Formats: sequence, C-alpha cells, structure tokens
Amino acid sequence: MHGSASPPEQENMALYYFERARILAEELGAKDLLYQAHQAFAEEYERIGDIEKAYYHFKKYHEIERQVFNEESDRKTKNLQIIHQVEQAKKEAEIHRLRNVELAELNANITASIAYAQKIQQAILPSAEKISAAFPRHFIIYKPKDIVSGDFYWFHDLGDSRIVAVCDCTGHGVPGAFMSMIGNALLNQIVIEKGFTAPSVILEELHKSIRAALKQSDNPSVELQDGMDVCLARIESDKIIFAGAKRPLYAVQNDELIELKGDRYSIGGRQRETERKFAQRELPLETTTTLYLTTDGYIDQANSQRESFGSKRFKDLLKAISSLDVEEQKTKLDSELSLHQQNEAQRDDITLMGIVIGG
Repeated sequence: MHGSASPPEQENMALYYFERARILAEELGAKDLLYQAHQAFAEEYERIGDIEKAYYHFKKYHEIERQVFNEESDRKTKNLQIIHQVEQAKKEAEIHRLRNVELAELNANITASIAYAQKIQQAILPSAEKISAAFPRHFIIYKPKDIVSGDFYWFHDLGDSRIVAVCDCTGHGVPGAFMSMIGNALLNQIVIEKGFTAPSVILEELHKSIRAALKQSDNPSVELQDGMDVCLARIESDKIIFAGAKRPLYAVQNDELIELKGDRYSIGGRQRETERKFAQRELPLETTTTLYLTTDGYIDQANSQRESFGSKRFKDLLKAISSLDVEEQKTKLDSELSLHQQNEAQRDDITLMGIVIGG
C-alpha cells in the first residue's frame, strides 16, 4: 500500500516517519516493530479522518500481532519440551552412578530447571494488566501443588465480549504442565486463529484437537488418554454464555448463588459416543453479578482428618463473601482454605478466578 516515504514537507510529518519505521522494520524482519508501525498508522489515519487507510493498517496490525504472539507461544512450548528432555536425561543417566553429594547437586540442577520451566509457564498466562483492563474488579488464586502446574487460566478480549477459561489438566507437576502448555496453545489456535467464539464449539474443537495432538483413540490400551476439565464463559454486555467440561460456573446475583453445571465428560481421552457435543447455557446480566471459575483443587483439599473442603461448604462461602471487595474475597478464600488445611500437604493444583460485573 506504501512504496516509499515522501519528504516531510509533502505530507503529514507523522505519516512520513511512520512509513520510514515500517520500511526499516520490514527490512530488518522485526515483526514486533512492524505491527507497532501499523498501529501508529491506524491511529493517525483515524485522527485525520481517513477511515479506509486506518482500517487497512488496523487489520495489518492485528494480523502481524497474532503472528508474533503465536511464534512466541510456539517458542516457549519448545523450550519447555527441551527442559523436560534434559531433566529426564539427567535422572536416567546420573541417578545410578552419582554419590550422595552428586545426587544433591543433581537435585539442585533439576529443581533449577523446573523453576525455569515455571517462569515459562507463568509467561503464557494472561497478564494481570490485560485482565484488569477488561475486568477491573477481579481476583485470581493460583496455587500449583508442585513448582509447575497442571492448572492454567486463559483470557481473550474480542472487543464486544471477553472469553475467560479456567482449566484443570490431567496430573500435576511436569506432566500436568505439558498438558497446560498444549491446552493454552490450542485455545489460542481455536479462538484467535480460527475465530471460534461460541463456548460450546470451542470445547468441541478443543476436544478434537487434544485427541489429535496426543494421538488418542477409543482403544483403552492406548497410554495417552490424558485431557482436561474446563470452565469457559463468554461475557457479553447483557449476558454470560457458558460451557463446561466436568466443571460448573458459579454466579451470585441478588445474594443468591446460581450454579451452571457443565457436561459430565472431560476434554480429550476416550470417546464412547459417536460425536462429543457440549451444551451451552446462558445467564442474563440484569444486575451486579459475581462469577467464580474454579478447578476442583480447592473443593477436594483435605485436612488432617482426610475430610475434603467440600462442594456445599465452598458454595456457601462464595455466597457469603460475594458482596465484599475482590481483595477481601481473595483474602477470605485463602484464610478459609488455610484454616481447613492446617498442616496437611496440598493435594492438587488450585486455581480460582472471581470476576465482578456491573454495579
């Protein structure tokens, strides 16, 4: 659309320098600078009223931004795979021949590698700034059982609505973290690249993609029957559209707790039915609503008497705290869990997201 930059005296100075930046970015292959240049073009053309050119650069900006995002996500996934391979090689090759001191050093190295893997995993989670921009009143409790987690949360802003998900992958630790990386990458692909936005369809596509990625079949002898449980909601201005894979969505409206139940099967694994379909449920947003998306880690946490926190107690707690400020809600949930757990070890990864809408 732009061949070369015109002298500044012949056109808008800003456009001239934006064009120079764009040409330089293309020559250097710097995609992150290129999409910023297109963004700057779009904003300037919008300011001066040239809507056609503004729209063109806005499309180019989002197209290149998605490419950069996906390339970065792929790079992080490959890094985690390399880390895991290094860990396995160290464990298998070194553990039989090293003495106690060497074993201690090995464990320190493995822990350091997993700690680095933790940084990679945390990097793929939505940034606090992005979530806060969409949901100023929200909180997230994220407690991996081990250094890395089989739980993850996901967010994407569509402009006119937002999609948010909390996912619980099979297992925890490194195996669970692998599944979380796969799940995150597939959600990006399904929603951002392919453009699926209906919650039920997203889950159906995610199920098929997980089975394909792990080469799963209906043969019970196949080892990799891993998958994930998902609570996913699209939040619009007047309603919430929800679909769940073995996870519900909790909402509190007018001091009443509403439970939107998910379907009884998970994402991935064996499929006995001909075609796996997920139901879609809607909740009107006619008043202030507090949403809670959670994995089962909080509810299943046991105390020293091996008693779990429990679903009823959890729902009663949500109802009781829903009118509090979000930071107070988070503090209350943390303290109630600690009081119940006491000195008992954490049983599973724990993830809980609360969002206040309206009011």
